[in-house]
Amino acid sequence: MTMFFDTGGDGQTLFENMRILNKSPKTIELVVLSHIHGDHTGGLLSLLRENANLKIYIPASFPQEFEQTAKGYGAKVVRVDSPLEIFRGVYSTGEMGHGIKEQSLLINTHQGVILITGCAHPGITHIIKKAKTMTGRDINLVLGGFHLSSLSERELKEIIDAFLRMEIQKVAPCHCTGDLAISAFESTFGKNFIKAGVGGVIEVQ
Repeated sequence: MTMFFDTGGDGQTLFENMRILNKSPKTIELVVLSHIHGDHTGGLLSLLRENANLKIYIPASFPQEFEQTAKGYGAKVVRVDSPLEIFRGVYSTGEMGHGIKEQSLLINTHQGVILITGCAHPGITHIIKKAKTMTGRDINLVLGGFHLSSLSERELKEIIDAFLRMEIQKVAPCHCTGDLAISAFESTFGKNFIKAGVGGVIEVQ
């Protein structure tokens, strides 16, 4: 199963990155969109023009027009409210948050759960707690945007201390996490810090 979690800000960038990684739009079967912001959904329509045979999972709060546009290309759209198994071993946390609502992705592996976030608008520690409650398992890796760029050093320390208390094994912060926060995670997690970004490939055994 080949799946996208978010589609970036525009089709041109998306397809150029796919070309570099030697990936074809025709191979994508599922798309999970974390939240409504354009830098996470902007590439979808370009993808649909190349491959309309997609199943798209969107938070339940997405505008009706968004769903109708995707369906107009021939895609199947699933609105996600509560936690949901997307396919075997892969789950949505369900829609979370009160302002900018968002879903995150959970992948069960032999080494533990991988948690993938878009921007973590509902709060990264809240998302981790829900992931642990849903799965009853340790979190092997937290990957994605943690939305910490506006936090002070003291507030960042509180977040990182919470990660340690929750026994997060590895971290790969990127996107909206912020340079100061990324540096703090790298300093704390050392060899268990994974540098993440466009073009990076993380293999999980």
